Amino acid sequence: MARFGGDEFVVLLLGEVETDVLRVVDRITEALRRPVELAGGQHYVTASMGYARCPQHGDDAGALLQRADVAMYQAKARGRNCAVGYETSFDEGAGERLALITQLREALERGEFELHYQPQFRWDGRAQGMEALLRWRHPARGLLAPGHFIDALEESGLIVEVGRWVMRDAARRHATLVAEGLADVRLSVNVSATQLHHNLLGDVEALVNEFALPQGAFELELTESVLMVNAESTIEQMRRVAKLGVGIAVDDFGTGYSSLSYLKRLPIQRLKIDRSFVRGLGVDPDDEAICASVILLASSLGLDTVAEGVETDAQRGWLAEHGCGELQGYLLGRPAPFDDVLANIKAQRFAQP
Repeated sequence: MARFGGDEFVVLLLGEVETDVLRVVDRITEALRRPVELAGGQHYVTASMGYARCPQHGDDAGALLQRADVAMYQAKARGRNCAVGYETSFDEGAGERLALITQLREALERGEFELHYQPQFRWDGRAQGMEALLRWRHPARGLLAPGHFIDALEESGLIVEVGRWVMRDAARRHATLVAEGLADVRLSVNVSATQLHHNLLGDVEALVNEFALPQGAFELELTESVLMVNAESTIEQMRRVAKLGVGIAVDDFGTGYSSLSYLKRLPIQRLKIDRSFVRGLGVDPDDEAICASVILLASSLGLDTVAEGVETDAQRGWLAEHGCGELQGYLLGRPAPFDDVLANIKAQRFAQP
């Protein structure tokens, strides 16, 4: 058994039939099922396992490792925490995916990732926040949005290192906001499930200390599905994050399938209404009912609301009329480099009467 890199391990087995592999897979799964005690709390580890056999799937180490890797990604795609054996059908698109992951590793080393920021405004038009959005400055394809590469970052585990860079690059901007008289403008970043279980608390604490972030200056955005991964551990971790003065927002609220009970157990400040509901405001009574219900629910719980994807005056008017606290979307401001967004907020905030 050997550590192959990052959080990837390789096991070499001698056996005659596939049941020999499955017996070892069961033993590994059982060993990992036991909780690990760290810092006074219990934590759980899961593993996505892929395996390939010799000579059916290759007769040299390189081929077997590559095909076991392909099978591992299939295990992740099937919900993680399972084992999948290699099949030839997996090769369809696998080469392109592995090539993309290699390019992403190189992009991280060469510093090709960058952040654009999208402003968030109060209903009265005053800028209140900036959400950091990841972009890849591809040497041949130009500026790429996350839809082109975020799944590969997740599958490969690179999202942990990239996510740390995103948080740090956003956190360091607070000093600039303070210097420009905009200390009340918060900075928010998206956090994935993978990051959540790779020392996120330690990373956030280090940023708060390094950049002297005051209460409410920095915010993590997590989707409902992320919050429900290992829910008890997540709730405890988020409570500790909140004690550091870092805010928590639920992104894409209403699109998940989780229990609403987490709303009263997590130290949440904000619910973000998904753009798929905002799009139908003024047109679709069902979307209007959903948005009105989310705003009322948030208000009843003492939470703020942010509507994403606001693109028309009709949507803005409806949201303001129904008490939505903040708005975000192309109508008010497109994602742009930090300096450009900062200049626009300053011009709005400090314009001469």
